Amino acid sequence: MSHKTYEESKKAVVKGLFLLGFVTLIEVFISLFGKGHIIPGINDITWLAYPVGLIIAILSIYKAYFIIYEFMHMAYEVKGLALTVLLPTSLLIWALIAFFQEGTAWKARREFVKEKNAKTIEPSKGNQGYLDDNSLFRLQFYLCPVNQFGNLFFFWLYSVVFLLLVGIICKQDWIIG
Repeated sequence: MSHKTYEESKKAVVKGLFLLGFVTLIEVFISLFGKGHIIPGINDITWLAYPVGLIIAILSIYKAYFIIYEFMHMAYEVKGLALTVLLPTSLLIWALIAFFQEGTAWKARREFVKEKNAKTIEPSKGNQGYLDDNSLFRLQFYLCPVNQFGNLFFFWLYSVVFLLLVGIICKQDWIIG
């Protein structure tokens, strides 16, 4: 641990608080911009929500990293101790992303079931007792919806990103200090 005087430590804390306040103000400005409070009507642009959300997420991760690095003194600890804090945190982030994806799948499935339950069944006027190609397609869609493939893809994608981040954290000393 580096030994700073009281005045140097106080100056570092004030500098850190101003940095965190500045980044928070940028986040608030971007949020208000994305919701259309600064430029009316900008919230009608649907694709703009993704970059706004990405920028806010990146700034929030930066703030969390700075707080852990400076205020929790991870910059001054040995690598092993820092990894015991950072790796479970990254697992938690990965789990949250996976739960959000799973929740989205459940919501889509619930809406699909509600739509199916709202339909009325009319008696068939044609041939009965066999499945035509259209019925097979509907049965196949009901058993394995396309949305499930999308969730598996995103779960795989987040898993790969998580493993890459863990590899970077374990290999690189510049992340921990």
